[in-house]
Amino acid sequence: RLFLATGGADGRVKVYRPFARQDVMTNHSPLLPVAEIDFYNSIKGGDQAQVYCLQFVDVWSKYTFPHPVLMSSQDHLLHLWTPLVHVYCEENGERMCSTIIGDENKFEMHLSFTYDFVALDKERVAFGGERNPENKIFLFDASYCIETNILAAALSDRTVRLMDGNTGTYLSVMDFERDEIGHVTAICWNKSGSKLASSLAAGIISIWNVHVEKHDDDDYDVPKQQPKIKNIHVSWKAVLQGGHSGKTIFGAKYINHLELSNEPYLISWGADGRLCAWNANCEGEYTCPLAILRDDSSYPIFAVDVTNKDGTELLEKETSSKIQLAFGGGSEGSFIGNPLHMIDISVPPIFESYPVS
Repeated sequence: RLFLATGGADGRVKVYRPFARQDVMTNHSPLLPVAEIDFYNSIKGGDQAQVYCLQFVDVWSKYTFPHPVLMSSQDHLLHLWTPLVHVYCEENGERMCSTIIGDENKFEMHLSFTYDFVALDKERVAFGGERNPENKIFLFDASYCIETNILAAALSDRTVRLMDGNTGTYLSVMDFERDEIGHVTAICWNKSGSKLASSLAAGIISIWNVHVEKHDDDDYDVPKQQPKIKNIHVSWKAVLQGGHSGKTIFGAKYINHLELSNEPYLISWGADGRLCAWNANCEGEYTCPLAILRDDSSYPIFAVDVTNKDGTELLEKETSSKIQLAFGGGSEGSFIGNPLHMIDISVPPIFESYPVS
């Protein structure tokens, strides 16, 4: 089933089922949430419980639920939620909980696990300046890799932390302490978990190689579960800069192409209204993107999603695949009235055989 989750600065997360009711599409009736999470304290007021990170994860190795886990942030906390539906047993009339979602109009989001982050260096200058007098730390982004069971978190203290998805144990910490590069705004894994891209406020993308060693089945007590992580090695691979002219990058995403498994392309977007495409296999310093797909300084891009056809769907005469891309942005301080753009991109298969350095 298709679900849509929204979150914002008001500390509220709402879950919708966009196409559950046909009359929403035909009669333009309001789309009401089927579940809601509310951490906002009206007594405190002000900025609190801000949701910077929100993502559905299809499979989380810690759990065996048949439905996705919703990952949401709350200031310095990261929560994992699972949907629960209240059902009644016909035999004894008792109310029970089930993770099987049917056609019910409402269900509850059950809090299954919480990660709590603290600043590693309390003397470091706080993010937000005068707006953050208590020197609070904020979780700006998080990304879970299904293949490796590693959770990556970008914090406002300019650190990126890699953790075991089951236990929360720190595996590695990357510290971006230089003032000129700014804080880490977003992170993303490639599908295999071998590369991690971190976006920075100074308009720079750092790409890291991540090699994971896991215990053999013979060394692990429960072979049926995913093997525990033994060691992790993180090394710098490349720096991409110049595409966003030093402006804040809000995010990046790996995209696949045809039958290729190494996701050779990376797209980035930011405050300058640019949407850039990069060669994700490059190494060293790279100062020019492959293409600038969008350039409109009046329309900062805040969110992008990508889908592309499987290579088997291409016609014999076609030499490139069509990637469908949607992005949304805003204006200075306002999202209201701004359009959502959707474009098709034709990508030639030229970087599989020889990565550019």
